[in-house]
Amino acid sequence: MTFRLQLLGKLTLSHDGEVIDIPGHRLQVLLALLAVNANRPVSKGWLIGEIWADASAVRSNALHALVFRLRKILGTRIGGDFAAQRLVTSSRGYQLCLKEDELDIITFEALVSRAQRDKGVDPGLALAHAHAALDLWRSPALEDLRAGACLSGVAARLEEQHLWALELQVNLAIEAGRYASVRGVLRELTLRYPFNERFSEWYMLALYHSGRQTEALGEFRRISRALRGELGLEPCPPLKELHQAVLRHSVPVAARGPLVERGTA
Repeated sequence: MTFRLQLLGKLTLSHDGEVIDIPGHRLQVLLALLAVNANRPVSKGWLIGEIWADASAVRSNALHALVFRLRKILGTRIGGDFAAQRLVTSSRGYQLCLKEDELDIITFEALVSRAQRDKGVDPGLALAHAHAALDLWRSPALEDLRAGACLSGVAARLEEQHLWALELQVNLAIEAGRYASVRGVLRELTLRYPFNERFSEWYMLALYHSGRQTEALGEFRRISRALRGELGLEPCPPLKELHQAVLRHSVPVAARGPLVERGTA
């Protein structure tokens, strides 16, 4: 029996490959809150405050009704024993019991930790972990469910880890000379973070080593305009040096170390 809950995108619950419908926004928020606190009890008062904007007007029986509906869905679609064992009620509140391979967030964070552990020891293995972590993402984390402080905070933390995994993937690929494989990712990153000089350096390298010198020079002009126009700054010296190397057709195959980042806005 395979049970899977995915939150790196729209909430998706499946059993043996079949998607289980979770009707209603509040019921989905409840499931997401229990999932991000998997394997530990969360209090009824805290859940009420996260699910309902006006928590003072909500009583615990409203939360109880939501939990009853969720347990009924799990029991009907998977089995009563499964629902009783996985969605537990105690004096401390409610607890959703999940294994590492049943929740994509747990799997993602474990893969990111492994990539970070291996990046200085086995770059190839670190890159494989980063790829596997990134493959779990279908769209922004907790899409349409960022209600309350908890889910908003979890989503922000996951987005930071997602960006770190992207940076690691790109950095290792650049160092290995696999420029074409990350050119598209870098284009998206320079659009998303228009003042990030590290991403621009990597993008220029990827373009240049893919035979696109003109586009590499265009990326330097773009970030130069952005830095001067919005921040009143000049490109940092290493980025200027790379620009000159592109003009001279003398860019080394292997990248230098990453630039010091001024900002990621």
